[in-house]
Amino acid sequence: MILKATVGYGYYPQRAVWGLVFLIALGWFLYGRSYSMESIVPSDREAYNSFKQGQLPGNYPGFSAAVYSLENSLPLVKLGQAD
Repeated sequence: MILKATVGYGYYPQRAVWGLVFLIALGWFLYGRSYSMESIVPSDREAYNSFKQGQLPGNYPGFSAAVYSLENSLPLVKLGQAD
């Protein structure tokens, strides 16, 4: 039943793209909320201290919830947000 609804028993594999789009959109929303609530913070000590003061250092890349969600949804894609 699940395979029929999702990929049509293999005859319609393009339907899986909609599931991936939904997963990325959900992650974008959740990661964006987490960043605004300061649950996701920089991993570098100096960048974290600057982040707590309200700004990031100029050499530290900013956080993008959409890119982070895309990077976590696709297994072989590395876009630099997780680091």
